[in-house]
Amino acid sequence: MKSSKYLKDRYQKINELVKLNQYKEAREITEEAIIKEPNDYRLHNLLCMLLIIFKENEKAIDLALHSIKNIKKDAISYFYLGQAQWNSDQKEKGILNIIECLKIDPELQVAYNVLTGYLKIIPSMAFSNNKDIESILLKGIKAGLLKTKDNEGLIIKLYIDNFNSQYSINFMETNPKDNIEDQHLENFINDIFSKDLFLLLLKSVPTSLEILEKYLTEIRKKYLITIFNSQNNDVNTHFLITLAQQSLRNGYSWFICPEEEDILDEIEVRIKKDIKENKKLNENEIAIFASYKHLNNFQEIENYLIKNNNKKLKIHDLINSHIIEISEENKISKKVNFLNIKNKDSNILSNKRFNRPIGYNLLTDSSLTDFIKGTLKPAQILGKQKQINNPKLLLIGETSVAKSIFYSGLEGSKIDVLNESLSEISYASRIVKKNKRKNINFLVGGLDDIDLLKNQYDLIDIYRSINFSADGSKQFEKLCAFLKPGGFMRLELVSQKEYALTENIQKHVAGMKKKNIGFIRNFLRDLNDKEIQLFTKKKKFYDGNSLNNLINEKITNYLSLEKCKILIENQNLKFLGWSRIVDPIYRNSFFAEYNKMFKDDIIYNKLQNWIDFEKEYPFDNSENYSFWLRKEN
Repeated sequence: MKSSKYLKDRYQKINELVKLNQYKEAREITEEAIIKEPNDYRLHNLLCMLLIIFKENEKAIDLALHSIKNIKKDAISYFYLGQAQWNSDQKEKGILNIIECLKIDPELQVAYNVLTGYLKIIPSMAFSNNKDIESILLKGIKAGLLKTKDNEGLIIKLYIDNFNSQYSINFMETNPKDNIEDQHLENFINDIFSKDLFLLLLKSVPTSLEILEKYLTEIRKKYLITIFNSQNNDVNTHFLITLAQQSLRNGYSWFICPEEEDILDEIEVRIKKDIKENKKLNENEIAIFASYKHLNNFQEIENYLIKNNNKKLKIHDLINSHIIEISEENKISKKVNFLNIKNKDSNILSNKRFNRPIGYNLLTDSSLTDFIKGTLKPAQILGKQKQINNPKLLLIGETSVAKSIFYSGLEGSKIDVLNESLSEISYASRIVKKNKRKNINFLVGGLDDIDLLKNQYDLIDIYRSINFSADGSKQFEKLCAFLKPGGFMRLELVSQKEYALTENIQKHVAGMKKKNIGFIRNFLRDLNDKEIQLFTKKKKFYDGNSLNNLINEKITNYLSLEKCKILIENQNLKFLGWSRIVDPIYRNSFFAEYNKMFKDDIIYNKLQNWIDFEKEYPFDNSENYSFWLRKEN
């Protein structure tokens, strides 16, 4: 449908008003435009959205149904119909219409986010009542539109619920310390081989369910013994590869018992013997070995697999992810830029481990200002903030790699990334090259090097780095000098509870740093410590890379909210509000409690209030503070 000039003007005006949260005015203009153009489905969609905002869900349902029946079966029409039905307690109908939306437009990311959010509340809908859900979710992940850890973790949980109903195996109530019945294990194995979505997720994200980890480690051990006894016909190679990819994602965090260690030593000898005698390698042996040990740590095996890798091998993709890509990154590491060239031959670089995610979100069709509005609670705090064109960004800290890809989608953006990890920078450079992104400049270095920066920035996004630094306050002051007047800063810092948790964990594992991460995790699971027990249920506990970094984090300082307030005021910065606290359910209850204590702060941006609030309601451990600041002109 070709839009008239009148319609184009209306769309633009309505969208501008919505961005400013001027919903009443937007509704008036939309209703007026529909009278003149009653068959324009886009106007109907806009009005549906506004009716939902005004909680007039029944009207939104009627309007969406009318538009679908009489004008066009449009994806967005189904999207708003599903939302309105959900809000009207027609939850199953709401889910089914979100699915209809994705069948029409399988690339609508917001619909995937809504769908997984709904399924989290009523998981019984996931795979039992509608056969389209699995294929929709599978398409979303393959297209790179559904790749956050929360969503992937959710879908794995949904599968577990599905297994429970099929086989009367109550995973959630089964004690992971108990032995698994052979029949339950066999049922589980037989089912997962046919579950493409489940297998894809296992390749993509660390598992975050203790009982699921238990089943998978039992299967791994069973296959290890089978392969050791040369019974390769009884093994599913594809699943072995899936286990190896899962191990790479979770940072090889699973426990290995002494019996397994002995068998692995024997299999390593067998593999090297085959290499020496130039025999055809046993792919099952390689795959099961890679599910326990990173192949990159075994030079002889690594060299042979690089030389003999080809697409005909079942383990071709495994070799690429475990060896080839890392080999490419090692070559890149010799050419990366150091912010301070004196550090190039020193040993000051970080040895932090990092995740190797599958896919990245990309910020598109959004200005920097609009993005910030979308993360603030509430968005109207920025009001009529002037748009920032061609923004320059500085990203610092552990999450700078993923964020660089995300922010690179901002039109006209130029991004400097500062990270102490040479390996992570090398990895990011490879990913950026692969995705043909040319607006990112990676620099190896830390906060002590920031005096050497040459640009002024519209946004500085920093994660954790200041928190534990001895000179955190001085570094913060220096960073502010690189922020343009009117520019934004997002600080993501550890909370008071996370700081205390980090100290507590480090105290308990002080003498275990030479132990493998699986051993340490089991030790923490068995500790009689309430806070640590809560932590063992968090996603970070299941990620060996993150847990390893936490254990080895150098704690010299803690930047509390009180200290932040002083620094912010001294640097002529304005506290805008929170970017993120925790998951939506917790966040909503959190703000509800805040409302009770501080009824006058309707836009949640009085930092002293939050300092007082935290004393009564400490932020959840294993979470971070994440808030926006703006430098006053």
